[in-house]
Amino acid sequence: MGSPERCQQRHLVRDTANCLLLLEKLHPEQVRRRTWIAQMLGHLRAQGMEQLPAILPCGNGSLLHVHNGESWQLSRYIENDPLPQPEYIHHPARGKALGTFLNNLAKHSQGLEKSLEEPESVPSLPAYIKDLMHRVERIKPDVHNLLLPVHGKWTELSQESGCNLPHRLCHGDLHPLN
Repeated sequence: MGSPERCQQRHLVRDTANCLLLLEKLHPEQVRRRTWIAQMLGHLRAQGMEQLPAILPCGNGSLLHVHNGESWQLSRYIENDPLPQPEYIHHPARGKALGTFLNNLAKHSQGLEKSLEEPESVPSLPAYIKDLMHRVERIKPDVHNLLLPVHGKWTELSQESGCNLPHRLCHGDLHPLN
């Protein structure tokens, strides 16, 4: 079973060359967004970000395989070494690598988000902060309590800046374990 937010099911399979692949069954409400993400990944890889996963096309070139009314996506499995925990947070090279990745993402995605129709609108910054605070309160109440003193300032600053902040493509869950 995959992450309930990421997919409905997740399977590790091998192709005829014995390479590991990740096969994911999508929730019906994920199909449009996951297809858009697959297109963006393809564009970013073509721009030089080969480290990003590629969604493998079906025989007909589609980035989505529909079988018996169910939608599936296939990508190469990315093997990695387990990080030493918790000491990995003290490795400056990891932070530098994440920063380099974000800079490359900003550079290679400039204008791409407008070239593909995004399946859903980007929430306003105040709406995002409100949603984030509700999620943190539900999942990590202790962290929520730590964020409360700055929550008002975040909201104030986000309302002041409003639409003046640039929208950029971002990872969404960037950290060394992901």
